[in-house]
Amino acid sequence: MDFVRQYTGHPVIIAEGAATSDTFEGYENFGFLELADSHEDVELRDLNRDVWQIVTLYDQDLRSRPFRIAKTVIFFLR
Repeated sequence: MDFVRQYTGHPVIIAEGAATSDTFEGYENFGFLELADSHEDVELRDLNRDVWQIVTLYDQDLRSRPFRIAKTVIFFLR
């Protein structure tokens, strides 16, 4: 947070979607729960539990492929 605060005073969202275990278990193991508790403007999100939508991506042969992406991520891509 010391590094991030050098560049912004906005609220911070830490978003992850663990592949092999519970995301919040990982947050706990690596100290992110304590980090979020000590900063009122830090929010932790599990992208696996987020609302998602289908977007179309294209492979190297320009074939369209439907892809599920979390709305939290889409919001920050705009």
